[in-house]
Amino acid sequence: MHVHNFVIVSQYYHMNKLLIICGPTATGKTKIAIDLAKKFNGELIGADSRHVYKGLNILTGKDLPVDGTKIWATDLVEMRVPYSVSQYQQLARGIIDRIQIRGNLPILVGGTGLYIRAVTQHIDTVLVPPNISLRDTVYKQTLPELQKTLQFLDPPKWGSMNSSDRANPRRLARAIEVAKWYQSHPKNDNPRDASYDSCWIGLTGPLEVLKKNIEQRVRARFAHGVVDEVRSLGNTIDDATLPAATSLGLAIVQGVVAGQLQEAEAVIQWTSQEFAYAKRQLTWFRKEQRVHWFDITQKNYQTDIEALVREWYT
Repeated sequence: MHVHNFVIVSQYYHMNKLLIICGPTATGKTKIAIDLAKKFNGELIGADSRHVYKGLNILTGKDLPVDGTKIWATDLVEMRVPYSVSQYQQLARGIIDRIQIRGNLPILVGGTGLYIRAVTQHIDTVLVPPNISLRDTVYKQTLPELQKTLQFLDPPKWGSMNSSDRANPRRLARAIEVAKWYQSHPKNDNPRDASYDSCWIGLTGPLEVLKKNIEQRVRARFAHGVVDEVRSLGNTIDDATLPAATSLGLAIVQGVVAGQLQEAEAVIQWTSQEFAYAKRQLTWFRKEQRVHWFDITQKNYQTDIEALVREWYT
């Protein structure tokens, strides 16, 4: 191979790099991502389904770095505006392309597994558009009716859902919407994943440590004014079908605002809710075979992460 061609090929592979920092909540993903960005000339892209919405910074734990680090794909739309995985996929891939063109390292960081998968892989459901008229009908159904409808329309999908999904009216409604769409639109027989040279870093830890970290974060959110933040919303997102309305802890803090719940009890309930979510995140990411896992309780885990990224990137 000629030297000139070798340089072009080397540049191509370098431009195609994508670093992914994933794992459950309260493991310090954003902090690690910022540290790596400084060392490898990187730029961050958020992968959190609640951080795309403006506001609720305290409630959703939206990390806003004080050093001026930009996190792309956050604060995109108002809370009353639905935002789809398809929209995120197109936006995030475009941001990654521009970061690579600038010669920098894109770092995708967050805990929403579906968002990360949408960026890196082909997902049949991503391109299915919302059907407003169908939603008007479906959202009026009771939970048992939704479950029965999905079982009839798409038994394999129903069989693949866990107990949490089966009890979630919004996810059931979306599954029905997708099933209806594919009754008249054939699936792509040759799906293609995005062709990134990706390095996956997963942060984890013993469950008791994760729960302790989550409780500390919940207490910190109360100390930082989450009650006032939620109170200021009024009835802005009283529509239960809006994704922003299902943010973890929102209903609990609304109970505090209404005087129906004491802060001490709210901390217990919110911690339990976040901890259950963290375990679901672990289950999701454990299915991704490419993840290199690091225990945040280990003394040198940050140094080990940096060494792995350096070997992969350079």
